[in-house]
Amino acid sequence: MRRLWTALAAGCFLAALPAVSSAQRVAHTATLLTNGDILIAGGLNAADAPLATADIFTASVGNNIGATGGMGVARASHTATLMTNGCVLVAGGAEAGPVASADARIYNPDTGAWTVPVGAQATLNTPRYNHTATLLN
Repeated sequence: MRRLWTALAAGCFLAALPAVSSAQRVAHTATLLTNGDILIAGGLNAADAPLATADIFTASVGNNIGATGGMGVARASHTATLMTNGCVLVAGGAEAGPVASADARIYNPDTGAWTVPVGAQATLNTPRYNHTATLLN
């Protein structure tokens, strides 16, 4: 049986059972959203193929997990950074091959949609995966 771990306010984790996802995945990201939901994005499936799918885990509705909008680009080993406006910036990652990606997308939890950033932020200067990202104020 698969488990999805949810963060508690005390800094502990709680196993939420059972969890059913749109895809089994590794090398994905899990980002705690401002509303308490968790965005689970990308990763590799059982055949080691990158995924463009994303799920939302909602603990407040009986530990429900369901699909949300697709990222448009399949990726694993990327970063997902919660921004101050509540949206999530997903950047880089490994596409099939693996080939490092310079793609960036923004997830809006209010609409469940992914968009391509506009302007200079549309892509990374250098494709990368297995990197880190830090929100700067």
